[in-house]
Amino acid sequence: MSPSDAVFDSPVIVTMPHCGAFTKPKDAEVFIYHRKNDSTEFTAIRSTSTSSPRCVVRDRDLDIYLNHFSRFRIAAKLTRIFIGKCVICTPIIPVSPPRNPMPVFLVNVRDQNVAEGQISKIREGYEDPIGGVPFLFMWRSGGLKVTCMESTLKDKAKIIQEREFRHLTEHKETFEVDTQNITEDKFNLHITLEQSTTKTFEVPMSLKATVISEGGACSLLTFPTSSPSAAIHPAKTTDSASSSKTMEVTGAMLNKLASHIPQSAYISLSYELGIEYNNAQSILRKNVNDIEKAARECLGKWKDRKHRHVCDLHEVLEAADIGGLINSLT
Repeated sequence: MSPSDAVFDSPVIVTMPHCGAFTKPKDAEVFIYHRKNDSTEFTAIRSTSTSSPRCVVRDRDLDIYLNHFSRFRIAAKLTRIFIGKCVICTPIIPVSPPRNPMPVFLVNVRDQNVAEGQISKIREGYEDPIGGVPFLFMWRSGGLKVTCMESTLKDKAKIIQEREFRHLTEHKETFEVDTQNITEDKFNLHITLEQSTTKTFEVPMSLKATVISEGGACSLLTFPTSSPSAAIHPAKTTDSASSSKTMEVTGAMLNKLASHIPQSAYISLSYELGIEYNNAQSILRKNVNDIEKAARECLGKWKDRKHRHVCDLHEVLEAADIGGLINSLT
């Protein structure tokens, strides 16, 4: 807006939701940071009834009164009035996965006021069967502990630290389902959130059904594809294709593959490699946001856990929606 010091004849009121938890919202100590352009630092103004700009806080939203164009940020001081924030915890599980390898599910924890379009999309093959579960995260009460008794960790918690809640709007924690100790094909995951309060909820999950043959052997019950061509012309595996899939993965292969990983696929790939979201982000930061180097490190960690074959790598790439990159190895 020109001239730079021009102001509106009357303030513009902007209403926006927030996820803060306040004992007395109207008494919240709020600071409004503003700057004129990207080259200047933010200036903090404590909001009062007469300040300009000023902010009026309510339980679930707030009004900010603006008298000029600028870039704004709003922050509330942690006091006995600003006690925490409201978050939504959403379990995201695979749809009817096989027992082996052990399926991975995740718990997504986000600020309650995150807009629908800003929430990470659920990947194909996954679902959120119960939607989001609300939880009140309190300041100065330690991190949020997330446990699942049906996971390989049993009662050992994964912890999202308080500092992460102050700066990020979304967090993901991944768990492996301990299918070796689950005999039923349909069961419930019991997920517990623990901080200043404790909340436990159940998430229904199904594995691919197993059938018993006359000889007593177990096999997975699978269903034919809906593609007519697949039913009429069953796929044939050549000896060369079979042998290539049984080849062991080498470091040279991973070097070549890492150079083709797109930035948009890094998080989904690291997830399929068994690397937690926060660890994947740490690896990326350590490599100064170099996707090739970060992806190579993630691939290396995956390979080092046990012997890997090309068919294993192909499954990971397919699950991360970049299956076509398997061709880059040839």
